[in-house]
Amino acid sequence: MASVRRCRCAMERPVTEMNAYHVKRVCRLCDSSSLERVLSLPETPPANQFVKEPGVPQQHFPLDLMLCCQCGHLQLGVVVDPGLLFKEYLYVSGTSPSFVAHFDAYAKRCVERFKLCADDLVCDVGSNDGTLLRKFTEHGKCRTAGIEPATEIARRANLYGVETWCNFFDETIAKSIVDHHGQAKLVTANNVMAHIDDLRGVMHGVQRLLRSDGVFVFEVQYAVDLYEKTLFDMIYSEHLDFHTVGPLKSFIESCSLTLFDVERVPTHGGSIRCYVSRPHQNDARPIVDQLVQYEKALGIASPKAWWQFSTRLAEVDRDLEHVLMGIAGRIVGYGAPAKACTLMHRFDIDSGVLEYIVDDSPYKIGLYTPGKHILVRHPSALVEFPPKAILVLAWNFASDLITKCKPLGVPIIVPLPDVRVVRP
Repeated sequence: MASVRRCRCAMERPVTEMNAYHVKRVCRLCDSSSLERVLSLPETPPANQFVKEPGVPQQHFPLDLMLCCQCGHLQLGVVVDPGLLFKEYLYVSGTSPSFVAHFDAYAKRCVERFKLCADDLVCDVGSNDGTLLRKFTEHGKCRTAGIEPATEIARRANLYGVETWCNFFDETIAKSIVDHHGQAKLVTANNVMAHIDDLRGVMHGVQRLLRSDGVFVFEVQYAVDLYEKTLFDMIYSEHLDFHTVGPLKSFIESCSLTLFDVERVPTHGGSIRCYVSRPHQNDARPIVDQLVQYEKALGIASPKAWWQFSTRLAEVDRDLEHVLMGIAGRIVGYGAPAKACTLMHRFDIDSGVLEYIVDDSPYKIGLYTPGKHILVRHPSALVEFPPKAILVLAWNFASDLITKCKPLGVPIIVPLPDVRVVRP
């Protein structure tokens, strides 16, 4: 969006630190080396790497989407050092009312479906601030243990009474938890199976941690929704994988487990909740094969599909540029989620386009966004420094944010899935 950009910041120039990432040359699910690049987005810094002042140099990493020609899995072409991405992670689930409600319903459904009780152990991989585990305590009186690599977030979770192991999950951590607590009736992982390079190691850890009758439930953003809705901003360095049911089903079976159920859920623009157990423990639901067939009919495992995706993305670019060019005066952003980093770099939205961004997270207020270095303020800034228009960067919460911002009486721009403007 070069014609909208009014300035270009020197801090956008990449910093070279070759040891911070490595190229992934084989498919993470089937180990095939037959990978084809089907989409390239601008290089970005880690999407949650906010800085304390503008002008700080930040390393930028490639965002190339690779398609496995063997099994159809989609993954990033490079893997950034997970310590760089997650040890000082800023995202916390508990600051989002929508996600608190989502986790409440999620826990209640699992407690009822799998008849969880006070003696049962529930473990959450990537447990963040313990929001989901607290819901299992509320609804099932279950024992809980979380595994979370972000040091400060894990410390706070423990402080608030949610036992949290500060580490990356693997078979060794699984064994330690079993030694302390016994095996788990339920293991959960939310938006984690897209973040981890060694997925087979995770599955081995899950096998070690689960009881013989246990269930592993995980949610990930669904590549079908990403494709159909042009949700390109879900592609960032933390998201190593973009899952579809077909490749996942084969991968899980190769780990001596079974994918017996899948539910489509609305989080992150469209996700799947996958249910896994040991073979023959649960009857497979028809939806699993139905989704596999839908993916085949959609042709999402074909490079041609992603060339069409690129064409649609260019149309979104033109539409958003047209809208922003028509605004005279201060434009501000609402929400500073990780996906906003990809969106701002793809559309070249910097401080010459957005004067500031507001966000509800106390962990981000007062910091500057990754790469583009736009100041994040408290939402009260919308009254103190009134905008002429608002660009909703957290578009998955657009309905709530539109309701919240309507009293300001300014146009509200939602960039995805389709560019639309809500007039006052």
